Amino acid sequence: MRSRTPRTVRGLSLVVAGISCVLTLAVGVVTFSMVHHEIERQLDHRIELETQSLLATYERAGFDVLVRAVTDRDRRPARGTLGYLAGRSEAGSRMGYIVLDASGRRRAGDFQAETPPPGWSEFIRFRRPDGSSGVAQAMNAPLPGGGRLVVAADRADLLDIDRALLRVFLISAGLVAAVGVLATFGFGGVVQRRLNAIHGAAEGIMAGDMRRRMPVDGSGGEFDQLATVLNRMLDRIEALMSNLRQVSGDIAHDIRTPLTRLRARLEDIEAETTDGVRKARVEGALSEVDDLQGLLSGLLALAEIEGRSVRDRFVALDLVALVHELAEAYGPALEKAGMALSLDLEPATVRGDRPLLLQALSNLMDNSLFHAGAGARIRILTRATGGSVRLVFGDDGPGVPPEDRNRIFKRFVRLDPSRTTAGHGLGLATVAAIVSAHGGDIAVTPSARGLQFEINLVAGD
Repeated sequence: MRSRTPRTVRGLSLVVAGISCVLTLAVGVVTFSMVHHEIERQLDHRIELETQSLLATYERAGFDVLVRAVTDRDRRPARGTLGYLAGRSEAGSRMGYIVLDASGRRRAGDFQAETPPPGWSEFIRFRRPDGSSGVAQAMNAPLPGGGRLVVAADRADLLDIDRALLRVFLISAGLVAAVGVLATFGFGGVVQRRLNAIHGAAEGIMAGDMRRRMPVDGSGGEFDQLATVLNRMLDRIEALMSNLRQVSGDIAHDIRTPLTRLRARLEDIEAETTDGVRKARVEGALSEVDDLQGLLSGLLALAEIEGRSVRDRFVALDLVALVHELAEAYGPALEKAGMALSLDLEPATVRGDRPLLLQALSNLMDNSLFHAGAGARIRILTRATGGSVRLVFGDDGPGVPPEDRNRIFKRFVRLDPSRTTAGHGLGLATVAAIVSAHGGDIAVTPSARGLQFEINLVAGD
């Protein structure tokens, strides 16, 4: 199952910012709930204290004194910070009251609401003296001698505090989200710049500049540590490749020189030999020497191409002109083989090495000439799309089995199990190396007839 974890720096940063926002909202909800319940508890406590105070007055002095006490409280101006019904009973600020006698008739209190049910009630609709409506919480307590006492407190200030807290939390969450997004893009930008620098250096190294190194800013941070390790690895690779090139050159020189001498001696023997049988044997030996020299030259050329040292010679090239040059050069060979060449060319410019690209096209043409068979038709197509150029090279030959389509680009691979056919299996490997050295790719693509190669190259300036 594919992981849904973000795989980009900015994606991870956005996840962290999102988690921060969620945590901020969670803390806000918990804080809001705690503050709300604490204020509500204090309001209930004040109602309870006021109720106990009035019940104590009733028990001490009777019903009539309770009525006068409630009437006095109603006449006092409201003070404090908890609204119309809120106040400190000790200081004389009033709350809302209802006093009912044993028959249920109201005897005191100007709390403009229906009598709430016995016990605690949290949401009682009432009307204020200014005509506005409000919500109160109240306690309806029984009087020992019959009747009821209702003490109420307005919830307006509690609701105002709730709204204020909600605004604070929403603003805080918005600020956290904004800071998180800014930090995400800022942090992501910094990381992306470092990654782009490393990516650019890696692209340069892949292009053949083995002296290129990962950038180090001297901060000693994680990226610097990674770049330092990579640079040490690149130093080691460069040293190994240098040693390999030196050894390869020495071996090539050591092998090429004896082969050259051997060929010269065989030519001398051939010139001095008059016996037809011996002369034929010498000619066979010369052919074997030429074959070995061709193999050696092919391997050295392939090593040079794969070493990417060819990029220094890249220039802008007209690919269509190269194809026309190829067609002209192979015209006689195609005519002799009874084969036809079909061109579908659109203007296309690539940046590359002219001899190498011509060699790649020649190798493909040789492959078709050798394998497609008499009467086959060879097709070449070019298309330029955006920053890339597509070249399709196909023929009507027998084609290649699907399981061998990737294998044919490896060196020394020949599909003839007996390996008695001419060649060393380096032609298509050289084509693949040339295309790769030009920053492109080559693949065998499905075709209704024969073998078809598709090459994608970087467009030129």
